[in-house]
Amino acid sequence: MQAENDSTPLERAGFLSQKTVLDLLDNPSRAVLRNWERTGRFPKRLQLGERRVAWRKAEVLDYLEDPEGWRERHREGRT
Repeated sequence: MQAENDSTPLERAGFLSQKTVLDLLDNPSRAVLRNWERTGRFPKRLQLGERRVAWRKAEVLDYLEDPEGWRERHREGRT
C-alpha cells in the first residue's frame, strides 16, 4: 500500500486554474501573482484561450514544496 503523501506522476499531471493557484498561495492579488511570474519568483502561466489561463500542476507543486529552491533552479540568464 502506498503512503498518502506519496505523489505519483499522475497526481502531478495536468493544470491548475487561476482560482486554485490563488487559493494555494493564500490569495495574493492577481497583480501580485503576475509580478511574481514576471520577476521569476513563480512559475509562468499558460494561455489556454482568449480568457483562460492555467499553470502546470507539477511546476506549482514543485514551487510549493520549496519556493527558494524553485527560484534558484529557474534563474535562467539572471545574474
